[in-house]
Amino acid sequence: ALEVIDDTHGHEIGDAVLREIGRRLQTRLSRGSDVVARLGGEEFAIFAFDMTPETAAGFFESVRRTVAEPEIATPAGPLDITVSIGVSGQIGDGLSEMLNAADGCLYAAKAAGRNRVVTGGETCGLEGISSASAARPGTSP
Repeated sequence: ALEVIDDTHGHEIGDAVLREIGRRLQTRLSRGSDVVARLGGEEFAIFAFDMTPETAAGFFESVRRTVAEPEIATPAGPLDITVSIGVSGQIGDGLSEMLNAADGCLYAAKAAGRNRVVTGGETCGLEGISSASAARPGTSP
């Protein structure tokens, strides 16, 4: 968790890591309809529209790799970062429900060993991805 980076290297390094993660996330959004936003702490949301479940799984796996590789250069030295991502396509009940569903998948990704993508389905009690996907990446040092 980013808290470990803050505790070990200080908030200045933690802030630099967050800025680099945000920059890396932004580089993955090539379509005008996709949006990335920091929700607070170490959590970001990515809204990517018009994806099949297979396309979303591949896209968010590439997002995971983009954030995790290469290590992040900081004044304290290079830091290896991993990212767990929960993806939801549940859009019928609004933004709050969609983010809660993505959270469920994020926690499933962390429980399965971190540094992975979990996309709906039985793993986190969802029915899968429909026409829009929200992802909740969470970082770990």
